[in-house]
Amino acid sequence: MSSEKFPYIAIALGVMFYIALFLGGQTHADGSTHLPLLTLLLVSEFGFISHLAALYIVIKKCLRIGINVELLVTASCCIIFIGYFLIAGLKFWPS
Repeated sequence: MSSEKFPYIAIALGVMFYIALFLGGQTHADGSTHLPLLTLLLVSEFGFISHLAALYIVIKKCLRIGINVELLVTASCCIIFIGYFLIAGLKFWPS
């Protein structure tokens, strides 16, 4: 796999991770979630790290070839997913 394609693959995976966290993180009446807590934490951490790497690749490409709309949209999606996965991971972390 070329590193040029990684940000687009990360965004596609991010959508699936978002759905998994959104549906799996819903709580039952007793306070438990649909997915185990460790799974939710692992998915949010992997999503955060993979989008951070994708953002690094996009920024590196912007510096090399210049800024265009495609790279701005890709970087924006990565930043949004980074924020979501960070907040989700902190929300799922037991107090």
